[in-house]
Amino acid sequence: TTTTMKTFSTLALFLLVSLVTTATSRPVDVLRLDSVANQQFASKQYVDAVRTRQQLIASLNPGDNDSLHAFSLVQIARCLSREELADSAATVGKQALYVYSRAFGTQSMDYAIIADNVSFYLLQAKRYQEAVSYSEKALAVINSVPDLTGSYVDESIILVHAAENYNAVGRNPLAIACELRALKLMSDIYGEHSDTYIDELQFLSKFFADNGDKEKAGQTDDTITRLRKEKKDAGGDVLDIPATVKMDSPREAERYRWATLRACDYYLSHYITADHMAEAASLIAQWVTVTDEVTVTLDSSLLDLGNNQQQSLAYLPAFLAGCCRYALQSGEKDFSWNMYGTAMADLLNFYNANAPYTGKVDSLEKLIAAYAKNRDQFVDNLKQLYNRAMDGRKQQR
Repeated sequence: TTTTMKTFSTLALFLLVSLVTTATSRPVDVLRLDSVANQQFASKQYVDAVRTRQQLIASLNPGDNDSLHAFSLVQIARCLSREELADSAATVGKQALYVYSRAFGTQSMDYAIIADNVSFYLLQAKRYQEAVSYSEKALAVINSVPDLTGSYVDESIILVHAAENYNAVGRNPLAIACELRALKLMSDIYGEHSDTYIDELQFLSKFFADNGDKEKAGQTDDTITRLRKEKKDAGGDVLDIPATVKMDSPREAERYRWATLRACDYYLSHYITADHMAEAASLIAQWVTVTDEVTVTLDSSLLDLGNNQQQSLAYLPAFLAGCCRYALQSGEKDFSWNMYGTAMADLLNFYNANAPYTGKVDSLEKLIAAYAKNRDQFVDNLKQLYNRAMDGRKQQR
């Protein structure tokens, strides 16, 4: 509303003249304020979130908890941006970058993300040349730090914003280069048939056209049309994982974590006769071998999951898919009872649907029969299998 905007503009002005204030005379629980501000931000209560962050910052002594200070300023800037106060957001964002870099340097993904935020606010404010300079600060990090800790999602966003900024100042070849890099990451993260990827292709088409390359712009438009048709024809049921994947390190595996999650969902929700089951199984097996995001313990009952090799090749990937999906969705990488139980439930559901195609597996039939007869006994049986696997792991150490 108009009232809210006036209130917020006044508050923004106050922030700009007093970004860092002296500590309050009485103790303040800054961690509680941090939690409150995050809840307010999530609820889109931006005015309240800014006031809470200001109270938090005011309670800090100079040099005290620089990380919380910097990221409080980051959230204030985001609030200002949400209220379409782009110039103010850029000013606060620059202060956040200063506080962060003074304490932690300029060679981290957090630094790159804060610099990218500033570039985005400057783009909103139509201060394009300045926006480019902050994009280049962020690009310098992702281009020069080989084992950057942080999300490939963040990297793709940095590249997308850089492409927009370069396009805005007429540096179209650089815009195209950044956009192509972003799209490669986005194809791995979201899949080529996702709305996110297809929508981003429209920007690539624009950048080609602005660079005078009508042929490539047209080819990109044709790709958009093809992907939309393929998605519609498949009813949205597409695997969308890279055709060839080679993972040599946990860092490489991180790049394919989203593709692996798609592969897990695909494998566990399709019959074994579906077109892309072998590709999904291959990606899952490769990822679980390389990643440090999940630990799976396989004992003899799982390594020989089936009466023959064909059955094992069908059902072992289902168990691995259950473990990987649990780890990726929960953030828990250890081979816990919860992971094991969830993966076994996924495996039994998958078996129940696919037994007509593969034939019956005695060990799985016994578990299903136990479930039908006595669920408590079924859980006890599963716990015995889990404990046996864990005992075997202890003996191997």
